[in-house]
Amino acid sequence: MNEKILIVGDSFVSNSGVYDKTITYAKHVAQDFNSVDIKAIPGAGNSSICNAVLSNFKSYNIVIINWTDTSRYDIQLQDKETINYYKQTNNQMAMIDQNLWLMSNGLRGYRNNKDSIKLWEPIYKKYFQVEDCWRKTLEQLLLVQSLLKIHGKKFINFFSFDTFTPMSFIEFEKKFQTTKNYNQKRWKNFLKHNSWLDYIDWNQVWFWKNKYTETGGIMDWCHDNTNDKGHHPTDDGHEQFYNLVVKPWLLNYTKHTTQEQT
Repeated sequence: MNEKILIVGDSFVSNSGVYDKTITYAKHVAQDFNSVDIKAIPGAGNSSICNAVLSNFKSYNIVIINWTDTSRYDIQLQDKETINYYKQTNNQMAMIDQNLWLMSNGLRGYRNNKDSIKLWEPIYKKYFQVEDCWRKTLEQLLLVQSLLKIHGKKFINFFSFDTFTPMSFIEFEKKFQTTKNYNQKRWKNFLKHNSWLDYIDWNQVWFWKNKYTETGGIMDWCHDNTNDKGHHPTDDGHEQFYNLVVKPWLLNYTKHTTQEQT
């Protein structure tokens, strides 16, 4: 069977932009397996990630979704006047599948320039709610998961960071690991009071577990298993995550026809 693999996510899988020189785990998949497409962009939020999966999954047998920080807001722009206005600013935007997206880059990234602060700071100050961000991301995950199952696709969900139990959405480096405000009780209460979450197949959501959290992401794994200390994996971190986590999962569903064998 000729497996086709789609990988969708943020800068952790990106093959363009500022992280182009980093050999991400997604690039390792593309180097090691045939028929791999990567759709990702630095700063992408979960709305645009979800939309990219929905727009592209049908042509693939296997889908890897790399979700990101739940505090990121994305807005798909359609109105020409609005598009022209924001093109004159320094707000982060990206063209994904012929749709233009306006991106906040999360609580950590929206302060990058004055235009971004002007747009996003009032939203974060007046409307940002932790549980609401969780809700939106998990609704998107459930939608994607349900659709992929209906169409018989093999898939797995990763998160770039632990975005469910720490109450800080800006402290992603290893030096903050022991001092983050982890709130397991708040997360468990959210799970308890939202019965629709039972429809999520949590076996298809990969979490890294350690003494601090049960919802760790890729970066948390890298902090515990490699020499990585930053908020993005190094080349070595990506390679080890690929070899020890991603590749073994893929081998369960492919015949592993490598580029060299073709």
